[in-house]
Amino acid sequence: MSDLTAVILSGGASRRMGRDKASLVFDGLTLLERTAAAVRAAGATRVVVVGDPPVAGPAGASTATASGTSALAGATFLREDPPRSGPVAALEAALGAVDTSWMLLVPCDLARPAGACRALLDVALGPGRDGAVAVDATGHVQHLTALLDVAALRATARPGITRVRERLAPLDLLEVPEPAGSPGLWDDMDTPEDMARARAGRGAAVTDERDNEVPGLRDWMAAVVAELGLPEDVIVPSPLLDTARDVANAVVRPGAPMSTYLIGVALGLQLAGAGAAGDTDQDTAQRVRELAARVQDLAARYDAGPAGAR
Repeated sequence: MSDLTAVILSGGASRRMGRDKASLVFDGLTLLERTAAAVRAAGATRVVVVGDPPVAGPAGASTATASGTSALAGATFLREDPPRSGPVAALEAALGAVDTSWMLLVPCDLARPAGACRALLDVALGPGRDGAVAVDATGHVQHLTALLDVAALRATARPGITRVRERLAPLDLLEVPEPAGSPGLWDDMDTPEDMARARAGRGAAVTDERDNEVPGLRDWMAAVVAELGLPEDVIVPSPLLDTARDVANAVVRPGAPMSTYLIGVALGLQLAGAGAAGDTDQDTAQRVRELAARVQDLAARYDAGPAGAR
């Protein structure tokens, strides 16, 4: 495919990794460089990076490696507005810089970016298809690893969308499952443990912490995040997830502690806003009640099945 722009998402907060993922070095290249090299090898004629360019360190050394400089040469760097406002904002920002018919969308932290890019571009898209999207071994659609028809993506833009799955929902995308002979092809590296496993195994799968979660818990959390208007990339601290899993072994509602955590996040964001400067304790209590009522209403109408609130 010659009419192809690659969009690399590298501007996330990287909270679970503990530092900027894009600048981490893997096999002699930073994650951003190896992803850029992969998309160029796959045939991308232009590279757009939503994130900050490599910068000079305190001693004047760049975070870019010498061997990776050519992969980033000519790349366009831009940021979503405001920065770190989520992958939908990043996607829309990149879309304005794309002048080709097709977009290859990938995160900067894929464990096997070269293989992932090839697998997406090798699929045979039938007539009317708007692209293809990766589906990992657990059945989760990896919306940030996709081949997209740019015209269709622009035509389906809608205001108020904060979740990538909703942004891509109107598109007719071919779901590309993980190939039987390439375990872990779609896996990314969110944590130091993920990166260590990828270094150790190379071709082995990078395990997904979702395998240890209660089935449906992550989808429910995503629904609560959307209901409360939180950024899509809100990160749930691992200790809380561990607690939720432990509680789930003995109670019926494993989503309860995580739901209250997200209510707390939403409350904190409200209280940090200018409109809450004069709040009394009673006002704060009312905010909690209103947020809780919204989650309770969501729970009443939530369908945990495939056609549920996802």
